[in-house]
Amino acid sequence: MFALLMGATIVSCNQKPEQPANADADSAKVEAAAPAADQAPSLADVVAKMKAEGANWTEDQWKENIGQAMLAMKPVLVKMKEFMSKMESGDTSVAAEFEKFASSPEAVDFEKLADEIDKIVSENPVAKKVNEDKEWQKKFMEENGIPDVDE
Repeated sequence: MFALLMGATIVSCNQKPEQPANADADSAKVEAAAPAADQAPSLADVVAKMKAEGANWTEDQWKENIGQAMLAMKPVLVKMKEFMSKMESGDTSVAAEFEKFASSPEAVDFEKLADEIDKIVSENPVAKKVNEDKEWQKKFMEENGIPDVDE
């Protein structure tokens, strides 16, 4: 998943789409929406809970826990969106900044845990159904200020 995000970021770096006049305001909104570190759940804890209890969860329980995972991922997704915005605006210094972040313990842990979530979700039919509900995901992300790095 993280590798996919990094690839999207690198591809975005090579493209120069037109930016709306309020592009800086939009990125400021994303920054302001980031939760305080003590408010976000631990992604490692969410993954451990999915492994230990997920086999018996209902669809609503999976939604709750996938939502918790997305909230835990929010700080990294906010950073990724910031990198993408800088690249799209032509900021050439962002490549080194991104490379440094990508090799940081935070990013490495994020990638490992995101891969574990992908594996857990793909192996559970109820979780897989929730994960395929893009409308629910989009609504959850909008309600919680989680940026969509694919946009």
